[in-house]
Amino acid sequence: MALTIRLDDNELQALERIKYLVGKNTSSGAIKKLISDYEVLISDYERTKLNNHHLKTKLEKFQKVTKTYIDASHDLADMACADQWNNELIRRADALDAGDSKSYTLEEFRKRTRNHINEITDK
Repeated sequence: MALTIRLDDNELQALERIKYLVGKNTSSGAIKKLISDYEVLISDYERTKLNNHHLKTKLEKFQKVTKTYIDASHDLADMACADQWNNELIRRADALDAGDSKSYTLEEFRKRTRNHINEITDK
């Protein structure tokens, strides 16, 4: 069967790009390749689109659950430690104002803070 196709300049340029992409040297070879691969490509595309939707939904759910967990964790920490931590900050500010404070290295500060939090949360 013979087939005649009249293409404008843009379509000819697109066909040249397609020939390169599908690895064919002739226009008819490229068109035949597209026809033979069309169903497989569409099937793969639909499967990929469905999988992408599934992953996006899963990610959104994970982000929502993670945000809820972090918010709840912060709320619990605030409820458990708010008064004690506030009093400790006031005590430290008063000590600094009175000149009874010393400087700590970052490591010392982290250790002291961790110890203090463990004390007030009974850990």
